[in-house]
Amino acid sequence: MKRLALAMLAVLIQLPAFPPLSALAGTTGSLTGTIVSTHNADPIANARVTATSGTQIETTRSDLHGNFAFVSLAPDVYKVAVEHDGYRPTTVAEVPIFADASNRITFTLVPELVFILPHVDRTFSSPVRPGTIGDIYPYNVATISLFPPVFSDLWALRMTPGITLGAGAAVAF
Repeated sequence: MKRLALAMLAVLIQLPAFPPLSALAGTTGSLTGTIVSTHNADPIANARVTATSGTQIETTRSDLHGNFAFVSLAPDVYKVAVEHDGYRPTTVAEVPIFADASNRITFTLVPELVFILPHVDRTFSSPVRPGTIGDIYPYNVATISLFPPVFSDLWALRMTPGITLGAGAAVAF
């Protein structure tokens, strides 16, 4: 009798250590991936990755090897967007996430054109007006008089690309 009581006590003590199998099932899924450039297939580090569903929005950054991971996403259908300076933003809609499952996706980003001079100022004082055809240089008596007196009147013209002045050249304004 004493042995039976001790055996039952041992079983009762160990029950919490072995939860039922239904408690072992997870309730979230994961999404992993890589981000590379179309230019040379190099990984893109520090790209911003956003996963959006109707109930959850998560954001992460890619590592030095272009890898990213969302380890705890609720089961749903996500829109995943990637953006990085110098590249066109990319979005993939309809990425399913299931509980206890991992989904993997690779993004290939296209480099954007970079404008060196994104703004052209055409104010009243600009020498180039819309409709002007030909080479126009902004030098006149007023602009040349702004140069220090150590420069000759021809200094501005000599510094202009494409203009060659012979010896003893003179300019009249």
